[in-house]
Amino acid sequence: ETYIDSDFIHVHAPPDLNPISYLENDSVCGGDSILIFMDGGYDYQWYNDTILLFGENDSSYLVKQTGSYWVMVTNSYGCKAESQPKIITIVPNPPIPNFIYLGNNKLKTFISGYSLQWFFNGNIIPGATTQSYIIDSAGNYSLTATNGFCTSYSDTVFYNYVGIEENLLSASLKIFPNPNKGEFTLNFYSDNVSDLEISIQDMLGRIVFSESKNGVPGNFSETINLNSSSPGFYLLKFTSNGSSINKKIVVE
Repeated sequence: ETYIDSDFIHVHAPPDLNPISYLENDSVCGGDSILIFMDGGYDYQWYNDTILLFGENDSSYLVKQTGSYWVMVTNSYGCKAESQPKIITIVPNPPIPNFIYLGNNKLKTFISGYSLQWFFNGNIIPGATTQSYIIDSAGNYSLTATNGFCTSYSDTVFYNYVGIEENLLSASLKIFPNPNKGEFTLNFYSDNVSDLEISIQDMLGRIVFSESKNGVPGNFSETINLNSSSPGFYLLKFTSNGSSINKKIVVE
């Protein structure tokens, strides 16, 4: 006696995947992110190279670091398919191009290896692309540094243009020792009675010392203590009878 039986076997195709999509660019600057996504699936698991990204089971993933990203996609039948990897690049930003005032109208940054551009009152200064710039007008100065893809920005700082009178004032002002450990002496030589203002700010623009003295006869000397301040560069602004100069102070 012969028995014959039959059954149906269903063979389902794996997901048919498109390339991973991304919004706008596959490269961004540090601090930014890129949204990558895949469709056509029921379940997803994202990877960075061989590393499983735990909990990343949505159809999209927000990338915040450089890597080779791909996704395992499962359809409603439980069939799986791997996408092709997509290289995402997060380009590091240049360091912030801080700069200091060296006296005699000269601004200086110590950053190197990047393309620099100086600005005056928010406008590009044509040809001002080196580490130093000699100012010729009072106003707001700033600096950018770029690596060809990403750009970093300095703070904007107001500086006065130092004319002949201010240069004479600079020659009359002595600061010693400089560099120092946070304590230094300021000497000012004058043949006239002076109204003096002294202020010192750090590189973030915070005032760490300030005082005014009116009717100072002739020479003036004072010891200033910044021992509570951190090592670094400081900017001393000295004003006598309305004329001002800036001096760099180095605390070690």
